[in-house]
Amino acid sequence: MKLTVRQEHDLTWLVSEILEAHGFVCQVSPPGPNGGVDILAGKGPLGMGAPIVVVKVKSQAGPVDTKVVRVLHSAWEWHKADQALLVARGGVNGPAKQQIRSDSKFRIWDGATLMAELFYAYDDLPLETKRRIPLTQAWVLDEDAIS
Repeated sequence: MKLTVRQEHDLTWLVSEILEAHGFVCQVSPPGPNGGVDILAGKGPLGMGAPIVVVKVKSQAGPVDTKVVRVLHSAWEWHKADQALLVARGGVNGPAKQQIRSDSKFRIWDGATLMAELFYAYDDLPLETKRRIPLTQAWVLDEDAIS
């Protein structure tokens, strides 16, 4: 299943709603230049508790490069965040992946991971989001697991 994004910012809002379903409080930056942070997420009632996560969301179909990772790293340092998340629908290229893997505080959600997170959090998403992305769960028998 491909996620169709009408506007890049729609994906940012979807990611924030998934994070909120995981218990985060999110601040979403307005469209346009944002200093490398599309979402600032934290725990607690005000979203200021640990972990604080800076999130960069890229909706492009192709992989992002190390420039995006450097921008996210700068934002992570600027906000003194605990963790950073790069959501790249088209994935990341080899050098960018290597750069992220060198830091244990950084994670990547590529298109497949984003979909898995959407499926996991779906029941806890706002009703309006469920109306925009109507999903039906289907169970399939795993015949290989039957003894």
